[in-house]
Amino acid sequence: MRAWLIASCAPHVQCLTREVIDVSEMPGMPAMPLAFARAGETVTVQRVRGAESLKHHLANLGFVEGSQVHVVANAGSNIIVMVKGARLGLDAKVAQHVMAI
Repeated sequence: MRAWLIASCAPHVQCLTREVIDVSEMPGMPAMPLAFARAGETVTVQRVRGAESLKHHLANLGFVEGSQVHVVANAGSNIIVMVKGARLGLDAKVAQHVMAI
């Protein structure tokens, strides 16, 4: 489960209230790039952005809608993940195209 810290305040106003919510139970919540996931997290692929050739390549590797991706390590410029039983290394620029929740 992923939780985000949500600030409840208007722009240019000091936030006084903050709450933590479970976004996995909130349909329609925006996905984040896989490159932002932390080591140890398991996320679900929501979509893949980019050129058709990149989408096709990532789909062949297992990055398809609904697939579970476990982040083994995230060193900033590279990310190591487990997807469909395979351990893969991705450049962070490529991981920016995989949107996950």
